[in-house]
This record gives sequence, C-alpha cells and structure tokens, in this order.
Amino acid sequence: MKTMTQTDDVEVVAEGLHVTLADLQAGLGSDVITEEVLDHLKAGHPGASVVLRNARVAWDRANRTRVWGGIQGKWVLLEHSEGFKMWIKLGDSVSSAIIRGVYDRATTNIVREHLRPGGNFIDIGANVGWFSFVSAHYYNNAKGGHVYTFEPQKNIFEHIVRSIASNGYDKIISAHRMALGDRNGEIQMIDAGLNSGGSSIVRSEITRPDFETVPIRRFDEVAPKVERVDLIKIDIEGAEPLFLQGAREFISRHRPPIISEVSVRKLRLVSGSDAASYIRSVAEFGYVPLKVAGNGRLVELDSGDLVDDRTVINVYFKPVP
Repeated sequence: MKTMTQTDDVEVVAEGLHVTLADLQAGLGSDVITEEVLDHLKAGHPGASVVLRNARVAWDRANRTRVWGGIQGKWVLLEHSEGFKMWIKLGDSVSSAIIRGVYDRATTNIVREHLRPGGNFIDIGANVGWFSFVSAHYYNNAKGGHVYTFEPQKNIFEHIVRSIASNGYDKIISAHRMALGDRNGEIQMIDAGLNSGGSSIVRSEITRPDFETVPIRRFDEVAPKVERVDLIKIDIEGAEPLFLQGAREFISRHRPPIISEVSVRKLRLVSGSDAASYIRSVAEFGYVPLKVAGNGRLVELDSGDLVDDRTVINVYFKPVP
C-alpha cells in the first residue's frame, strides 16, 4: 500500500495512478476498451496489448491533469510499500514513476543483487534518492552498510536530507550536495522543472536566470575511505565522462561494479563525447560492458545500440577478475 501524507498545504493523494481495466472502461468508454479488446487481452493477442498500452497512456494523462491540478510541483512524503519513506514532488517525471512503482525496475533489480551486509553503495546523481533509499533500507535490515549519495540540485538535495531524517537513516546515508566532474569549483546547471531527471550541467561561462550555480568536485578528492564498494550507480545526464576523469584513482584502486546511464545525445551535448568512446574509456580500467535489458538481465552490448541520437540505455560494467 502506497500512501502520501499531508504536508505543507498539500491535500492527501493516495495510491498514485494505478490503472485497472475497469478504470480504463470508465474513463475512456467502451468504444475504446471493447469486449473484443478484452477477449483478445485474455488470449494474449499482441494487437490488444497495443490498444491497452495506448489506453493506459491516455488515461494516465487525463487523470494526471485532474489529480495534479493546483498541487503540481508540491513536495509530499511518500510511505512506500518497500518499507521506507521518501519526499517526492507531485507531477515530476521521476517522482511520478516512483509513486506508480515503475521507476527503472531493471536498475533497481541490479542494485539489490549487488548489496551485501557491511558493503557500500555510491549513488552519483541521486535525484530524489530512490536507489539510495532502496540500498539504505537493505543495509538497515542487514545491520551494516553505508550509502554515499551525491546530488547537486539544491531543492532536491534538501528533500533528500528530509527523507534521511524521516527514516532515521542519519548513520546509514551520507549526503553530499555537489556535481562530480573533472575539476573543482562551481558550474551552471539547467533546471529541467518537472522533468528533474533531465537536469544537466552546462559547460559554459554563460549564466541565465533559469540556471542554478552548483559546486563541482573531482570524486578522487571527496571519495569515501572504504574497503569495499558493492556498486556505483552513475546517472548525471551526459557528464559521465567528466566524472570518470575525476575518479580515475578511486576506480583504479577499487574497480567496483558500475552501472551507468548512457545517453547518446546528452553525452555529446554535455561532455562532447560519443557514447562508444565513453564506454571504451570505462572498459580500459578492466571492465566488460554489458547492456541492461528488461528486469535487469545483462546482455551483450551491440555497437548498433549506440547509433541513434535518441538512445538512452543503462550499461553495466563488470570488473574483469
């Protein structure tokens, strides 16, 4: 059961946006969700699945407008069925997926598979902290382990801190407000609004009112002093090669498993790098790159996966023994 409690001036919103066939019929009409579609669904007909998927999207958009109207962008405390609490922003793309229980299931499965009692999880580009809190919840139950979370956006970081306090995870999560890159100083960051997962740094001296100035550090200079790293997750919207340049010593010494988002377009725009070059640069530390498929399955990475400018995939870097 997922619930969101009343906080600030926000009314209670329960259960997110779970959709049933009855909801679809009631909201979209029997002319869309016909008896024939229902029969084909029961028989596993692929065409009916397409109709259902499109209907779900239409229902979700219509219902989202009704639910979020007037409170979009407000922060609420989500009591997640996983057993922990998180401050999330209503209407935001990442938070909405967390509410519905569909946020990056494949990466979530990989994170869970790597956690061990007494280990350490490093979350680079935490956003609201989903992977940090999944890991902290595990370490808390395992009676040992630590999460190091890095998020530069001030407003989001402040709510990560609130989430830590809400769970009593002060001794399990160390939160750091900073971007991680190839230098120390400050850098501009685009605020992507209700698509917080799309916010990225800007390697330019130009400043604009809608840019946020954030601290940036080389990871080797702020990295935790640990013996074992269960996993590093990197999702920093195209700045991954810059992180790598500032983390060479740490990665060379520990060679932990790494899961990294690879956005062909963002890598080019933010770091001036192509996806294949970034993947090769990580592999040179002694890793085999594998594509993350559905449910966290690891499959061979094909060069064709990196051709389309719209491609966004997660790559798992397996350390070579």
